[in-house]
Amino acid sequence: MKKQRKSVSAKKKPAAAEHTQTAQPSRRQMLLYLRNGAIGVAALSVGGWGAAHAYQTHVERHELSVIGNGIATVVQIHDPQCPTCRALQKETLRAARSFEDDVLQVRVANIRTAEGRAMADRYGVPHVTLLLFDGAGEMQDILSGPNNRQFLRAQFSAHIARHTGA
Repeated sequence: MKKQRKSVSAKKKPAAAEHTQTAQPSRRQMLLYLRNGAIGVAALSVGGWGAAHAYQTHVERHELSVIGNGIATVVQIHDPQCPTCRALQKETLRAARSFEDDVLQVRVANIRTAEGRAMADRYGVPHVTLLLFDGAGEMQDILSGPNNRQFLRAQFSAHIARHTGA
């Protein structure tokens, strides 16, 4: 007895039927999609918060109108394109972390802005300079050139002690 061969074309589904059927994701795949989506949303949220916080800190640090608000203030005369200025800013901020916000505030006068240039001109100082103001807004001391955080911390402590009676 001879076996009949089925034609190959009989095994194939019609082309129209192939396009209308879509594979449904399994429950496991859906849970993975949801998990990955939630992680993505969380990452974007944290990144957005971080960017907003960094911007707010940048704006606050450049606000010079707070000089004379009753808190001792250190103002760095700063050129953002100067590597020595950037190094001084890093050391200044690290030194200032030793003090509470209601005792010492740090601000930056960017000499590439009109306000920053005016402050540098008013006190006759170049960039890479720190101006130390008392709580009344009177300039008390000038620290020129790059300095390390230990030196700056000692200078800030002495400045605060001289002008607050502490």
